[in-house]
Amino acid sequence: GNAAQVCCCLFGSRYKVTAISLYADEAERWNRALKEAGVMACTLQQSGKTITAVPDLITKDPSCVKDCDVVLFTVPSSFHEQYFCALAPFVKEGTIFAVMPARSGCDFLFKQAMGFKASKLGLVAFDTLPWACRV
Repeated sequence: GNAAQVCCCLFGSRYKVTAISLYADEAERWNRALKEAGVMACTLQQSGKTITAVPDLITKDPSCVKDCDVVLFTVPSSFHEQYFCALAPFVKEGTIFAVMPARSGCDFLFKQAMGFKASKLGLVAFDTLPWACRV
C-alpha cells in the first residue's frame, strides 16, 4: 500500500530494506513498476526535498524476515493476524515488530501468533501513521 511504499523509500535511502506483501500479486506488480521506474522517489511536501531509494528485496515470501532486526507493519489492523502468523515460523529471536496503525488487541494477536517466541521478541505499537501519504 501507500504507507509501505513511502516507508521503503524513506528507510531504503539509509538502511537495508525488504518489503513483503502477502496480497495477491502486489509484490510482483511493485517489482515490475520499480524496474520500469528504476528508483522510488518520495517528495516531502514541506521542504520539497526528494528522497530516492531502491528496496533490497520486494517479495511475497514470509521467510524473508529470517535476517530482519526490525519488522515494520504498515498494513491495516484487519491484516495483522495474517502477517503475524505468516512470519512467525521464520522470525529470529530479538526481532522488534513495529506496528502502525495498531489498534486494541494487537499485543494479544502478537502473543497468540508468535507463541513461545513472543517473550524473546519486541513489539512497538503506534496508534496511527505519523503522516498522510499517497502514491
